[in-house]
Amino acid sequence: MPVALPVLTLPAVPVWTRGNHGVAGASVLFHFDDDAWWSQAQAYAGLRAAQLGALRFPGGELADNYDWEQHAVERAADWPGAAATPAAREARTDYREFLAHAAQAGVGQVFMVVNVDGAFRAAGDRRANLQRYAQKAARWVGEVKRAAGGMTVHWEIGNEPYLGGSFPLTAQEYAQALQVFSAAMRAADPSVRIGAAGPGTLAGVAFADRLGPAALARLRAGAINSRRACPGLTTPACIAAVQQGEPAPAPLPWWPEVMAQAGDSFDFAVIHRYARATPLTPPAFPLSQRVQRLKDALQRSTGRQVPLALTEWNTPSEKRHGALSEMEHLMEIAIQRGNDAVAGVDYVLYWPLRAPAPGHRPLLETDGSPTAVARLLALLHSLADADQRAQVMLAGGIYLLRSRSGESEHYLLVNTGTEARVIALDTAGGGGWTVQQITGDESGKAMPVHTCLAAGIHPSTPGVHAPARSISLIHRGPGAIGL
Repeated sequence: MPVALPVLTLPAVPVWTRGNHGVAGASVLFHFDDDAWWSQAQAYAGLRAAQLGALRFPGGELADNYDWEQHAVERAADWPGAAATPAAREARTDYREFLAHAAQAGVGQVFMVVNVDGAFRAAGDRRANLQRYAQKAARWVGEVKRAAGGMTVHWEIGNEPYLGGSFPLTAQEYAQALQVFSAAMRAADPSVRIGAAGPGTLAGVAFADRLGPAALARLRAGAINSRRACPGLTTPACIAAVQQGEPAPAPLPWWPEVMAQAGDSFDFAVIHRYARATPLTPPAFPLSQRVQRLKDALQRSTGRQVPLALTEWNTPSEKRHGALSEMEHLMEIAIQRGNDAVAGVDYVLYWPLRAPAPGHRPLLETDGSPTAVARLLALLHSLADADQRAQVMLAGGIYLLRSRSGESEHYLLVNTGTEARVIALDTAGGGGWTVQQITGDESGKAMPVHTCLAAGIHPSTPGVHAPARSISLIHRGPGAIGL
């Protein structure tokens, strides 16, 4: 006789939203995901296994140090550093090779990141430099359009200009750059899709706008970034150190300023996020709420629906913020995908594709084989066609995403707690059920995905047996197993 377990019931009337499961993707690093890696058959197999719909080039922070015409970095001393020889430079993936690889992997959309940082670092008149770099970006638009075939191309204007890790910009400076780049790139191709980068919250303030003019000038005079100026310090501590006792300026939130100054200069918004969704704290879903507030503000300001692209996301660096077990990380990823689906994030590009250094768990192993993250994202792809979604937290640390479309209904069930539970299902509509589960061993390592009716449906209750620290995907509809 099975052991009696607590039975939890679903809310009678969930709060349904239209939401958007979002196109899944990943960031390619042009120097790391090089010709040698792409030459392996496993590279394409791994991308297909993760069921990615988008890839990003040439990477994140390094995009603001990349000269696409020379296929080289502008500043040899900055990451990722100059190639040691001409042959080594040629071995790095250029944009034509990237587009060909994306097409061969079956990816239908690509994100290209243009270098804005260089225009502000260059000597001479800033306006002239912005025009020069914008024209360079416009030439790239034309070249990529000719080489992209049928793929949809999205263009990001800079990478994280609001942070202090590279050459920090104020919101006003970025709005000016966005206008200049947008005008040049649209002149080259009126159909170009341009993305404005900004913080993941509506109230987010740029690093540069927190410093004040004198402190920012000192920081820039040394041509250094905040991490070099403040090794080992948190962002607030770094700002205080750079200010040297000077009063902080009044906060100027990034997005309202960019929308006011350059709202007609972009087609979609770009954010990044390295955060955790757990521990679950009823009844709020803070990650969903931040996105929804930003999307609402973008629509009010521009008078149109503005797609939102999360072009980098993961949990925070485990090297700096503490390690997670493999199952703990997978539960985070599953919940965050649910949060973003309800909030309506249009693109979700995981970082990194492969890991150039410890800290963030990658999508693919070094040889290109799929990690547990890739296998999870492939499972979650089955939720993409839903018309409506609702999320709720149940007792005992259980996250539930419920989605439906036509005759089909799906549940993403994440039991973050330390006790097994039974989740009662609504069987009134009839139909068959299929259950897929990921559980961990005693060390927290994820076990292979198990697809079996007996493994998930509790024998004495019309519901799903959710083991402690597990992820369950439950499908009801045509083609599913009968309950």
